This record gives sequence, structure tokens and C-alpha cells, in this order.
Amino acid sequence: MAKYNDWNIKPSDLFQRVVRARTKRLVSVYAFTFLESLDYLSPRLSGRYVGNHTYAEGSPDLSTDETSTSMNYPDNYMSGEFPTIYISNNLPYAEVIENGRENREPQNVYGQARERVKRIDPNKIR
Repeated sequence: MAKYNDWNIKPSDLFQRVVRARTKRLVSVYAFTFLESLDYLSPRLSGRYVGNHTYAEGSPDLSTDETSTSMNYPDNYMSGEFPTIYISNNLPYAEVIENGRENREPQNVYGQARERVKRIDPNKIR
């Protein structure tokens, strides 16, 4: 391998590594902040709504857990190379909580969580 400026790696390869690592870190922070916001903002009566927020990579998780009453955070964010991330809640009444109906005010849990993520300053993430 030819040496570039006394390095054993081309500067363009090094730059790509840095950009990929930084992007992966940003997306991980955004996903974790979104889940953390859902945990904080979700209404709690039985805890089922909070316990059924799901994090999936690549394809949506359409399952529900009738017994879960607390948020289950994933062990590993971004396990692949920039996968599509899906965060959802598949309980039958999740849409009513989010959007409301004629006799119930909308909670807008996902909308509020999205606004929290939008306020993150990417320059402050290390």
C-alpha cells in the first residue's frame, strides 16, 4: 500500500470512517431521545401503552405485549449499517391516544417526542 502523508490509510478512507461513525452516533442519540421522550410523555393508567412502544430496525414490529407495563429499551441501537428505524405502538387504542376522538383530547405523544428530537443540537453530541 502506498503511503499518504506518512499514514498507512488514504485520507479519503479516514474521512469516510469519521463521517460514518459520527452519523451512526447522531442517529443513535436521536433514536434513544425519541424513546426516552415517549417514556416520559406517555399517559399511564395500566402501563400497557408505555410498555408497547417498540423499536425495530429494517422492518416494523407489529406485535403487542399485553403484559408489559414499562418501556423496554433495546440493548443495541443501530446494529446494521444505517438501517431504517421504526418506533411504533400497536395497541388498538394507541391511535386514539395519539390523535384523540370526539370525546377525548389528543395526547400527541409521538408528535411531542418528535419535537424534542428536533431541538437536539448535533454540534453538542460527542
